[in-house]
Amino acid sequence: MRPNQLFWTAQNLGSRALKVPDSLREYQNLFELLGVKDSPEPTDYLEIVLDIIKEYGDTGHSLPKEDLRIYQKCLEILSTEIGAGSHELEEQC
Repeated sequence: MRPNQLFWTAQNLGSRALKVPDSLREYQNLFELLGVKDSPEPTDYLEIVLDIIKEYGDTGHSLPKEDLRIYQKCLEILSTEIGAGSHELEEQC
C-alpha cells in the first residue's frame, strides 16, 4: 500500500484506494507527511489506471468486474480533468 492509495475520506475505488480509519486521526500529521490526502488528485487516478494495466495488461484475462468499474471511473475522472486543462496531468505525462 502506497500513500497515494490512502485517503481520509472514502473513495468508492475498492481495494485500490482505502480510507484511513478515524481511529488513526491522532496521527494525521504523520500520515500527511507520508503523502496521505483527503481525496485523490488526478495523478492518483492515473496511478490506479497504470496499476490495473500492469496487473492485467499482458495476461489475456478479462478484468474482474470491480477492477473494470474502478478503471472506468478513473478514466472518466481523468477525461474530465484533461478537458478542464489539468496542469498536474500535463506534468505527469
